[in-house]
Amino acid sequence: MKPTLSVFCLVLTMFFLDQAQAQSKRQTKKTYSYEQYENSVKEHEWDFTGLIGLYNPGTGFGARAAYRIFDDILPSSNDTLSVESGLTFISVSESVLGVNSSYSYIEIPVHARWDFHVANKKLLVGPVAGFNYLTSATVTINGQPYTISRSGGLFVQLGASGIYYFNENFGARAQLLVGSYTTLIVGVNYAL
Repeated sequence: MKPTLSVFCLVLTMFFLDQAQAQSKRQTKKTYSYEQYENSVKEHEWDFTGLIGLYNPGTGFGARAAYRIFDDILPSSNDTLSVESGLTFISVSESVLGVNSSYSYIEIPVHARWDFHVANKKLLVGPVAGFNYLTSATVTINGQPYTISRSGGLFVQLGASGIYYFNENFGARAQLLVGSYTTLIVGVNYAL
């Protein structure tokens, strides 16, 4: 199961990168007025992120999809509210007093992301809040698998996210979440 999920996430990330590259090649150099760029960013109801990250504990990679549900929540600001979910594979290796253990989780986040459009609408920043479900994992100690499972469950996280768009569709993303555990992710974002 682990290699299949890893391959799936890698293929999904590569697909979105390929789509973003193809889209940017099809476009000719466009210049936008402030209002035109604002409207082009808000045209995208979906955005997708291929990500890698540091998780306390462990490291991981995955993909997320966000759907915009509201525009202009605050009348005087240019903001959007999105619901985001996805899958992340997290691998953990620990060593305590000469005893090595390793295990992996599947994380399923369900977050609300409130984006404020700044810097000529190319930069989106704002708070993120939600729940993550972590699957339980079988522990391997000193190379031997044990049926004792690490507990999974539902965890709360709060934090901030930022996305900088290089063009209408393609951007870079960073996010820091704290709560039941800490997450720092970076990734490639594609708005559709």
